[in-house]
Amino acid sequence: MLITPSQTVPDAGIMAAGTMESLFSILAANGLSITDQLQAGTDITVPTTITLDTDTLLYLQQNNISIGTADTTIYKGIGFWKVGIDLTIM
Repeated sequence: MLITPSQTVPDAGIMAAGTMESLFSILAANGLSITDQLQAGTDITVPTTITLDTDTLLYLQQNNISIGTADTTIYKGIGFWKVGIDLTIM
């Protein structure tokens, strides 16, 4: 399964199996942690032994839905500046 932009590990699990129940099998097969950040274009292995929710997978496919919940916003402004990095004090 190919990772798309802004997909998190749980997003990839749902897209691959249609359920969160199989997420940890997918993580183990790929040496990933649930908190890892995935790079778009990464190919992950989906074990053939996982339980699939075929109704959910069919719905996602028929409606062309790609789940991607990672926050890709670039925050700017004084509320997000860091002293010594974005902000210089004279």
